[in-house]
Amino acid sequence: MNLILFEKINSIAFQWNLLDQILVFNSIYLPYILLFCVFFYFKRYKFLPILSLLSGFISYFFVLVFRFVYYNPRPFIDNSSEFLLNHSDISSFPSAHTSFFFAFSTIVFLYNKKVGSLFYLFSLIIGLSRVATGLHWPIDIFGGIILGVLVGWATWFFMNKHFRVA
Repeated sequence: MNLILFEKINSIAFQWNLLDQILVFNSIYLPYILLFCVFFYFKRYKFLPILSLLSGFISYFFVLVFRFVYYNPRPFIDNSSEFLLNHSDISSFPSAHTSFFFAFSTIVFLYNKKVGSLFYLFSLIIGLSRVATGLHWPIDIFGGIILGVLVGWATWFFMNKHFRVA
């Protein structure tokens, strides 16, 4: 199932040059745009930038722990698929980008449902673009989503209970 989904998503790469550029942009630069928006657009929520980054880094820590315990080779190592981006041969599960930005988006969602929903959508686009470019398996994205949302919620509840940041 993972391979079938990967092949379907990855098959859109190398079809049109413009689409390839969009996929690379989404994989590399869209995350910076999301960070920029939180830091410069949401000034009325003074704890939002701090909490969103904190939850993202906590989820990244758990990604490192998962990768230390379990090695899952990237698609371009195991498969003869085409890829648009180069990456080192570190474990791919779970996706650090997806986990970070879903934790980040969960905090935004808990502050503002409409904007948070958009951040979830952009986080999903980042994850799927990383599959299309050949850097991740779909299961890596799914694992990153689950981990990121759980860490985001846990960070929110812990910080609200102890520091009243809402």
